[in-house]
Amino acid sequence: MRGHLEKRGTESWRLCVYVGRTPDGKRRYLRRAFHGPKREAENALTRLLAEAGLGVPHGDSSFRDLAEHWYTMAKPSLSPTTRREYRRLLDKVILPRIGSTKLRALRANQLDHLYSDLLSKSLSPMSVRHV
Repeated sequence: MRGHLEKRGTESWRLCVYVGRTPDGKRRYLRRAFHGPKREAENALTRLLAEAGLGVPHGDSSFRDLAEHWYTMAKPSLSPTTRREYRRLLDKVILPRIGSTKLRALRANQLDHLYSDLLSKSLSPMSVRHV
C-alpha cells in the first residue's frame, strides 16, 4: 500500500493512499483533507495507510461495504439462528434501501426515515431495533 502528501496551501494537505483498481481498471485512491503542520500530516497519512490496509470501509465506500465488513467480523461470534436473521435483515430490508448510499453521504434523517417506514409497514418495534 502506498501513500503520499499533496501540499494544498499553508499548513493544508491532501492525504492520498492508493487502494487498488476498480473492476474497469481505473486507479482508486482514498483521499482526506488535513489542516496542520507537515509532521502531523505525515502521522495522519500513516494512520490512513493502516486504516486502508485493514480493509475498514471509508467515506468513499458504500453502506453495503460497511455492512458486509461488519457481518464478516461479527459472524464468528453469532449463533447460527442470529446469523441467519441478520443476513435476512441485511438482504431483504436494509441493503435494498440504503446499501448503495456512500458512507460520506449517509445522514441521520435517512436512517430515521427508514425506521419510521419500517414501523408503518407493521414491522414490530423489536425487528426495527434489530435493523
